[in-house]
Amino acid sequence: MHNKKDHSDKIPLFDLHAQFCRVFADSKRLQILWLIKSGERSVSEIAETLGLSLSNVSQHLRIMRDRGAIRPRRDGRHVYYRIANQKFVEGSALVREGLLEELAKRGQVSDQVSDDQVSDGGSDGYE
Repeated sequence: MHNKKDHSDKIPLFDLHAQFCRVFADSKRLQILWLIKSGERSVSEIAETLGLSLSNVSQHLRIMRDRGAIRPRRDGRHVYYRIANQKFVEGSALVREGLLEELAKRGQVSDQVSDDQVSDGGSDGYE
């Protein structure tokens, strides 16, 4: 017989994982992740690069910050954001690679998928 512990006050890891993955269920937040993967950026830099309004970027950043995907740093009037854990970028990159591989197997890569890569000013590696 297994010794059961009372876990009623704990959130199961699969639930936390699912909640975290919902952060990246929005293409704009994935673009933000890709943009800041190689270093921190200010809210205005993110907005300008992605062609979004400051208020829209701020909303996305709040969601990402609240779930622990990114961390802020305040410098005077500016707030800079960086990835909280590089493994979040690596996971996203693996999913992206897997999607492209599966689409290539079906011959759909060039027909249905555009290369919407966001330039982060760095390499495409997973540093």
